[in-house]
Amino acid sequence: MMRIAVVGAGPAGLMAAIAAARPGVRVVLFEKNDEPGKKLLITGGGHCNLSNTLPVTDWPERFGKRGRFILPALTAFPQDALRRWLGDRGIPTEAPDGRHWYPATRSARDVRKALQDAATEAGVEWRYRTGVDAVEALSDGFRIGGDRFDRLVLACGGLSYPGTGSTWDGCRMAEALGHTVVLPVPALVGLRARNAMTDLAGLVFETARVFVKVKGVGTVQGRGELLLTHNDISGPAVLDLSGTVAEALARLGDAAEVAVRVEWLDGKDVAAWQDEFAEWRRTRGRSAVAVLLRDFFPNRFARELCRLAGIGDDRSAATLPAGNAIELAEALAGFQILVTGTEGFAKAIVTRGGVKTGKIDPATLASRRVEGLYFAGEMIDVDGPCGGFNLHWALASGRLAGENAART
Repeated sequence: MMRIAVVGAGPAGLMAAIAAARPGVRVVLFEKNDEPGKKLLITGGGHCNLSNTLPVTDWPERFGKRGRFILPALTAFPQDALRRWLGDRGIPTEAPDGRHWYPATRSARDVRKALQDAATEAGVEWRYRTGVDAVEALSDGFRIGGDRFDRLVLACGGLSYPGTGSTWDGCRMAEALGHTVVLPVPALVGLRARNAMTDLAGLVFETARVFVKVKGVGTVQGRGELLLTHNDISGPAVLDLSGTVAEALARLGDAAEVAVRVEWLDGKDVAAWQDEFAEWRRTRGRSAVAVLLRDFFPNRFARELCRLAGIGDDRSAATLPAGNAIELAEALAGFQILVTGTEGFAKAIVTRGGVKTGKIDPATLASRRVEGLYFAGEMIDVDGPCGGFNLHWALASGRLAGENAART
């Protein structure tokens, strides 16, 4: 009987074990925790954003320079297939905003139970509280402790949320087996800033645009909600480019700073604000600029931007000097925030880095270096933005790796 070891019982490992389990195949699932899917339980704040409605053919662009690597797994297990799989196990799904798929119960625990039950029903052998930090490659398989296996699926995750058991053990094992690993940085994480307008902590901007220009990468943008905290900027608009910023900071080393620019109202650039000011002069000239800005922003934010542009609280639109108008427009459409770090892996949703894709076959997720070795999920050096991309990738990649590991 073929014996397959799957290391890691997160979403990728669970799905790999389920997909590999079939008559004539014995699957053993190793997990260091005393239960599977601990990180899955906190996905989407516990509501479990499973995927989204964007066609999978559009996903590579969202995953960046290695994005095409994900296509075989996602094409084989697109949104409809994932939803059918869950529906067949009593977990209907819905997209209340028309863009993001969730379990109808909004419970990550229900999704974990469906995966756990499916693995048990398929005959997967559980090895809880059994961490694996070393694998021996044999001429005809692998040895883990005292057990020999024909095939091995590494689905050990990254470094994000270490409280759920995340370590770098999987990537260290991959390196020992001959694979090259990209050093990790936090991604989908808040950014620490030197001038994050700390007096405005707690303000949320629902339709902001954030952009950063990085040498060798170009300009990367994030759109959506932006949150100001005491020392950080966060929210989806920031999270989606945080991995790029973290990489840039790591390259720059000690005392590094990366300039991030914020357009507080997406689509309203410097020229658009200048047009707005001109309209104010014509139609609302007696009103204070700080008051007029309240049509778009909270009062304390409007007053702070006016202060930064040298505009007093009582300065009217009709008497706004041209120089101050330019400063205000630039602060509204391209406010520069100097980022000095991230909130770290403790708060990062995913890890950027991991096993390089060049020596992994995207069609099967098999190693091109070691016969019988497969990879899945976050420990591979691909990561996507917020919105269900990373969880769906974990499930789809686990399925593809498990299926191919079990092929004779």
